[in-house]
Amino acid sequence: MMKNSVLFLTIIAILHFSPPKAQAVINYSDRGVHEFNSYTNDYIDVSNNTTLNVVAGGSCDWMDIWNAIVTIDGGTIRQDIWAMTRDGGSNLLTVSDGLIGTGIDSLYDSQVVINGGVILSGGLSSFGNSQIAVFGGSINGVFSAEDDSTITIYGTNFNYGYGAITISSGTLTGILANGNTINNNFNMYDNASIFRVPEPGTMLLVCLGGFLLRKRS
Repeated sequence: MMKNSVLFLTIIAILHFSPPKAQAVINYSDRGVHEFNSYTNDYIDVSNNTTLNVVAGGSCDWMDIWNAIVTIDGGTIRQDIWAMTRDGGSNLLTVSDGLIGTGIDSLYDSQVVINGGVILSGGLSSFGNSQIAVFGGSINGVFSAEDDSTITIYGTNFNYGYGAITISSGTLTGILANGNTINNNFNMYDNASIFRVPEPGTMLLVCLGGFLLRKRS
């Protein structure tokens, strides 16, 4: 099962990272720091330990991230974002604002942090030991974790409580740390995990309550 899953993901990645011949690629690969704030019909490829900040006004068809640091603080990714490491490298994608059309796919040890913004459809997908942390955002679509990956969701009032979800599929509701609500289907395969963690204010109250109880006893 694991070999088939890895082969499937490899094939999907090859197909995805091979753009249509009619579509150009904007490459950021010089290890520098860049800001993207303009409109393009093309797609963006960020790699080689380069840093890219997407801000208001920036708009591209989709985005691929290889061993790079990308921050989405505004703008629009009209389709999806694929984040993947290779050759022992590392990836960090942080989404704080802006709009993503068809979801985020995090593969092979990538790190994704979502603080805000809007995902119109497609949800979140993690594969191959990647990590996604969700603190906020309006996220539409399924939360899918596969192949030893983890999705950690910070907030309160979860219908499954806190800790690891112990069933492989269902619907998760709650309030994220930034106040956004979630009502998303989820699924897990091949030793993946989805955790619910109290947001910092709730965690502080829990710790304080425990301290007061111990002091009283």
